[in-house]
Amino acid sequence: MDNVCGEERGNLLLSPSPTLALTDALWYAQPAGGSVKHLLHLLRHYLSVSAHWWSAHRKAILAGLVVAPVILVALSILFLVVLMLRPASRTAVWYQQEGARSLAKADYAKARLCYASLLKDRPDSQENQYGLAMSLMGLGEQAGASALMQRLTPEDGSGYGPAYVQMAQSALQGDAPTPEALKRAEQQLLWALKTMPKDEKAHALLAFVYSRTNRWNLVKDHLALAGTVPGELAMGAAQEFAGRGDWLEADKWARVAAAQYSIKVKADPTDEKSRLNYAQAVLLQRDFAKTLEILDAGWQQSKQPVFRKAVAHVTSLWLREAPTMEAPRRLALLENGLSWDSQNAALLQIVLEPATISAASRVSPTTNKVAGAAIRALAQTVANCRNNQPDKARPELELALSVMGRPNAASEGRFKYRQRSVKGISHYVCLSAG
Repeated sequence: MDNVCGEERGNLLLSPSPTLALTDALWYAQPAGGSVKHLLHLLRHYLSVSAHWWSAHRKAILAGLVVAPVILVALSILFLVVLMLRPASRTAVWYQQEGARSLAKADYAKARLCYASLLKDRPDSQENQYGLAMSLMGLGEQAGASALMQRLTPEDGSGYGPAYVQMAQSALQGDAPTPEALKRAEQQLLWALKTMPKDEKAHALLAFVYSRTNRWNLVKDHLALAGTVPGELAMGAAQEFAGRGDWLEADKWARVAAAQYSIKVKADPTDEKSRLNYAQAVLLQRDFAKTLEILDAGWQQSKQPVFRKAVAHVTSLWLREAPTMEAPRRLALLENGLSWDSQNAALLQIVLEPATISAASRVSPTTNKVAGAAIRALAQTVANCRNNQPDKARPELELALSVMGRPNAASEGRFKYRQRSVKGISHYVCLSAG
């Protein structure tokens, strides 16, 4: 074992530098490594190696002590030169990118600093003037923002495209833009498209302008080039194309509108307007079942009567669209619609149709007990009315309402009486029956 240790220790003579020699000395100085005498031997070895290493590298070290400061000074001068050349390119790009990011994050104070710094070097830059204007607008400094925007949107159309788009958008805010605002916005958007022919926002706003001025042939062209279309515009387009019988275009924009309003409803379930628009967009796709689900959810959320009436209306449309629907399902749907709004004229008219009465007579009570009983009672009401016996019709109608879960409809005064001499809700149905 001692021989092995001796061999390892003998290898210390091969240590190439004083650092390695010292490391070896400390390693072999461990308690299990040897005596104090041997440690002294290792230290002498370290000093010897150090002296030898110094002799071999002395000239290079002394030269380095002189050359290193010179190199350091040269590098510092080079760095300063590069730094002086940098602001015209990279610094400006950084300010530009940071300003745009700050605007996107609504950090208007930081954006203002960035664009103000850029304008010091390039005071005529329309892009930077616009960025500063938008920053001031976000900070509520309307006077400064307005002055910049007026400078960027001259009346000859030679201004900055994004500024024209922003001015047009501001003019179109509100539920009912005036004819003057629509005309001005149209001109500004046309100017913008001269320099930005593919700008999606400009095309969407111009489509909106044309929709408000009933130029739907132009609406279709610009919608095709628009990006994200607002729900209101998509809904208007869907309704217009549906009215023209262009169901392919109507379905396309109804889906866009439904997607937009669906997002709003998910974000705020109490938003009744968006929910009703969502239902209308789905209805334009002829998806009656889903439309009823959306309206039912609205009723559960708010208990507002508008949803009850809407359910009855959609039900009547569904029944009109599907005249060949199976009798049990048709009668169940009719009964459900009347349970939401027993005064719905369209549903009552469907009840009076011979096809409905005939279907009611064929449906077994076990198959559709509630609907069958209600419709048969209403059918009997119609028969009594046609026999000029409105007083006999009233009990049958009240029975029908009772079956439909509306036993107090008469006392609640839900039916309009056309003649004071006739007391009873059956008179309304009699008038409908002719």
